[in-house]
Amino acid sequence: MADTLTSIQAQIVNKNKAAVEQLLGAPLKKGYWTTSKPPDGANAAAITAFKKTALDEIWIYASGRVHFNLAGTAIKVDDKTNRDLPPEQMLV
Repeated sequence: MADTLTSIQAQIVNKNKAAVEQLLGAPLKKGYWTTSKPPDGANAAAITAFKKTALDEIWIYASGRVHFNLAGTAIKVDDKTNRDLPPEQMLV
């Protein structure tokens, strides 16, 4: 069985999208979170903090998923491909 993405998450987390794609290749599918806006009247620091914590895009691979924040950085990895792929495409 292929390695799951969580088994190599240290190589993925805190990388930008280009670095993740170089490491893992193109995803099978991309998904997007419905992300709220930063608070009205937020200053630059609050907007930067919001972009670092708000989930934006999910890249789905046969062996797991990579979650990116609004700033384009990988912040979370999981193996929940059953939520996004048909059984014949899942490795986990």
